Amino acid sequence: MPKQRDVSELRILTDRLQDIGLDGLEAPLWSALAHTALRTIRIAEWKLKKAENWDAFRVARGTRLKPWEDDVSDFLHRHLFDMYVFARLSSPHADIQVGYQERARVPHRAGPDVRRMDLIFRRKWKPGKIGEIAVESKRLQAVADIADHYLGDQGIGCLTDPVDGYTTAQLAFMLAYVVDLDRPTWENHLRVALAAASNPRISTRDDTACGGGPVIHSVVERPDTEHGSMLILHSILAFQS
Repeated sequence: MPKQRDVSELRILTDRLQDIGLDGLEAPLWSALAHTALRTIRIAEWKLKKAENWDAFRVARGTRLKPWEDDVSDFLHRHLFDMYVFARLSSPHADIQVGYQERARVPHRAGPDVRRMDLIFRRKWKPGKIGEIAVESKRLQAVADIADHYLGDQGIGCLTDPVDGYTTAQLAFMLAYVVDLDRPTWENHLRVALAAASNPRISTRDDTACGGGPVIHSVVERPDTEHGSMLILHSILAFQS
């Protein structure tokens, strides 16, 4: 039986999804997918931060020039995939597939011109109907990185671009990776930056907990598309230096 905290988190997220237009049948499905996906992310974060795993990450990365957040997403995906493989068939983790660096399905682009999603969570609900949550991540080293990168065209813009965005779904995740264990301070910086964002299509909602950690909700209006508004859940993952 779900814990009372989980039931409350699911109810709040379901209400938020209905606020942006999902109906009473779809909203709970998406809410459950998001809740389980965020929980698995938190578990993968915890596993990656274990001393032996973080040491392995640093050795594997070495002095490569590849963006740091790509390597973190890669190692998170390895743990996420293991959770999927070894989950009991009765576990909610057993029916969520996780992809890494998959090409977004953009009708007018093909080959190397197609953007690659950092992560994507996928659950099949019935034949012909699946839910997919695209994930974009950015490393934050200074507060200015939030406005310059996280909220830029190559950050949240990967989700919200009406032409080349990763997804047409009404739900997506943004992850901020910080090498600083002071998560609450970074959450406050992110909250302030979102509230001050100059993009009039993005509005911030109240924070909630979801999947074992705090998330910040923002809604992106998409009047120039037929896909409706998008709810983006923002979460910070804090690692060691």
